[in-house]
Amino acid sequence: MKRALLAVLLVPFFFAAPARAAGPEMELYFEAMDGASWQWFFMADAARRRLPAAKMEVLPLVAKGESGWVSKRGEPELEESARIAWISAERPDALFNYLNARSLSPWADGWRDAALFSGLDPDELGKKSAESREKLLGGLYDRAAARKADATALYINGKLYEGGQRLLELYGAVNAALPEAERLYKPAAPAPGKPAAAVRTPKLWVLGSEKDGVAGDPNVTGAFKRYFAGLRPNELDYASSAARKLIKSPKSLPAYVIEDTPEVRKAFGQAIAAGAFEAAGKNFVYYDKGRKALLPGAKKLPGELEVFVMSQCPYGVQAENSLLEARSKGLLPKGTKIVLRYIADPITDEKGTVTGFNSLHGTPEWEENARQLFIQKHFPDKFFAYLAERNRDVMSSRWQAAAESAGVDTGKVSAGFEEAKSLLADNVRRAKELGIGTSPTFLVEGRVLVTGIGGLIQVEGFGKVPAQAAPPGQGCSQ
Repeated sequence: MKRALLAVLLVPFFFAAPARAAGPEMELYFEAMDGASWQWFFMADAARRRLPAAKMEVLPLVAKGESGWVSKRGEPELEESARIAWISAERPDALFNYLNARSLSPWADGWRDAALFSGLDPDELGKKSAESREKLLGGLYDRAAARKADATALYINGKLYEGGQRLLELYGAVNAALPEAERLYKPAAPAPGKPAAAVRTPKLWVLGSEKDGVAGDPNVTGAFKRYFAGLRPNELDYASSAARKLIKSPKSLPAYVIEDTPEVRKAFGQAIAAGAFEAAGKNFVYYDKGRKALLPGAKKLPGELEVFVMSQCPYGVQAENSLLEARSKGLLPKGTKIVLRYIADPITDEKGTVTGFNSLHGTPEWEENARQLFIQKHFPDKFFAYLAERNRDVMSSRWQAAAESAGVDTGKVSAGFEEAKSLLADNVRRAKELGIGTSPTFLVEGRVLVTGIGGLIQVEGFGKVPAQAAPPGQGCSQ
């Protein structure tokens, strides 16, 4: 997240006072529809309000795809980014009122309420930001590129803030950027008595792959820093000798390796017990698959695009529709083979036999998952026609109408339901092995995992896939 411009403070005395040193400038680079990014905004804004000399710029992140501007959450996020950029440029006095009101109005057209609250004409805001969209997004892109920011990041006076995501820690960093005489307060001297034992800061290594463009996520390292303020991550390429001494064969990248110490066990005890961390010698490992993950040991499957969804998840359905449109228009990389996979939890009897499934949207969803797998296997040339028709009203129980429209034998599908359940069990097993629980998730050529259609369009070759407008949020999680 990046920095903000600072004004010169003048002291109103009986005579013209000399200009005081400029206060700290914060630049916040954030994703306009990402909850974690908004948490950084609230924290930085609180520090700004507490320190009148501090200034802050809010700079939404956008990227360039093969077909133009792209954002992880599609067109709605791009539109919101353009609106924020326009307000920053033309009505900076309204920016923070707009942002705070927008955070309380998260529905699709909530920006109109936020505009009214901040004294802006919604129609003018929509029109002007749309007219200037190319220039506005280009300016955002250039600012982020200059900082090499591709994820939420905060800069204070041009320097990346590497502290934890804690209000007082950030406040202290901004306050410390002021001249000493102008700081709002100085830390009080400790009370007399026996000093508390210092907490030892553990070592943290972040393993990525420079060749594959996979690196650590500042939001994840920020989460570690909430517990250990002095934590300084050491970035390593997973193929380096230093990394191999930590983990010979990481399951996925990025991987976060933290020392196994009493302090770490105390801080992350519940997460360790829940299996979120894996033991690795004298360390623990956390595998992050939230943005883009590489499976370094997986076999490469040229041309294969595996799509993991829940058949009644609105995010999954819209991702499927985007792929169907791209497929029909020839916008996918040449030779791409789309393979649908499904997410659910198996229910087994005492012998370990799968008797059914738990699915986020209920029994009708896992039954539809199974049907789609059966049709994909036995009617491959008609599957995408069925999927397109079914997605028009996937919540309906009338799957037969979609099948008949696509030329699929409904009798054969009904008779093959036990086989369909077996296919679903195999799918669920694969999703579990890969640690996939969010719909939609994409596995590109067997090695690169990304979540959400916005993540897919940032993978080389998939930039022309249309990112259809989706409800706020990223996916359905089992």
